[in-house]
Amino acid sequence: MITRQRSWEKLLLLSLSILFAVIVPFSLPRQTISLSFFIIPIILAASYYGLPGGLGCAGVSVIIAGVIARGAGMRLFEPQMIAQVILYFLVGSFGGFMQREQERIQGMLHSTAITDELTGLYNYQHFRTRIHEEVKRAKRYGHPLSLMMCDIDRFKKINDTLGHSNGNFVLNKMASLMKDSIRESDMAFRYGGDEFAIILPETGSEAEGVARRILDTVNDAFATEAMDDSLRPSLTAGIAIRDAEKPFSAELLISFADQALYRAKRAGKPLEVAALGEQSS
Repeated sequence: MITRQRSWEKLLLLSLSILFAVIVPFSLPRQTISLSFFIIPIILAASYYGLPGGLGCAGVSVIIAGVIARGAGMRLFEPQMIAQVILYFLVGSFGGFMQREQERIQGMLHSTAITDELTGLYNYQHFRTRIHEEVKRAKRYGHPLSLMMCDIDRFKKINDTLGHSNGNFVLNKMASLMKDSIRESDMAFRYGGDEFAIILPETGSEAEGVARRILDTVNDAFATEAMDDSLRPSLTAGIAIRDAEKPFSAELLISFADQALYRAKRAGKPLEVAALGEQSS
């Protein structure tokens, strides 16, 4: 599981940095303070606030160290003091770059953990997380929410006849077309095998129009391919629509979308719609 730094933790570390850099040095006898002492808050600031935090704390440390050194009778431009100042900024810069690299690696790991390797869509595990989050949000704010479940027609025959490499090509192209046709607020997932799911946040009665536009975009793209019609892939979908006033759960939304997809496949239609609160046939 990828963990991200909480705001209160950063605030706590900021307080500790200020404590080390300002309060503690002036509360102790000056002769007991080593100029290397300031490296501690610089490392803390860089670790949690990146390059700006590291360099900012290094600058503050230079000022405070200069005051302490002058009070102890040390000249500000002595080689020892200059070396210490350079060290402060080197530590701040290095710590900041390390923090940025750590965030980059964490972001990459997080992206890998929630992404389907073959299609580049979000994976099933992330779907389970997001559908529950979106249901909670829809309930909290009284917003509508819709879920579209899709299935590739003739996919097994494509795999059996043309091979799995061509099947993977179809999956990839389907995923790419979906990503290009959904709205910025929508989220597309590989649900498993040749099935996809698209969450449509804050979308109620207009969800059917959105779903038909996505289907038209995907199916029209394959309709122009030069291939045997019996092997031509297309997308069939079922969509569950929850209006703001209807009680529901994530499992109910998934169940209704699945049933609508099944009815569409059985009827040979590109799309079936199920509204929560109605009995599915």
